[in-house]
Amino acid sequence: MKKYLILENGSQFAMDTCQSESNIMGIVSIEHHMLRIKDPISGKAFSTTLETAISNQLSSLLKSHETVLGKIVVDALPIDYHLYDLKTVIM
Repeated sequence: MKKYLILENGSQFAMDTCQSESNIMGIVSIEHHMLRIKDPISGKAFSTTLETAISNQLSSLLKSHETVLGKIVVDALPIDYHLYDLKTVIM
């Protein structure tokens, strides 16, 4: 099953190097080619290394926003389900 990162604006990125076995949703940040998703409610965070090209794309997207919600998806549900999840979550 393919793993990918989806952002609240609908952007998708392949996450072939991701070690997560479950979906993870939270606020996205990038530092030194590391993706970090932090759940502001529980305080739990997940980090994974990114390929340089993906890191550069995400960095440019994140510069123009204060906070961006994202979700690492590892299941086979339709993308519309995950987009709805991101757009309706209250954090």
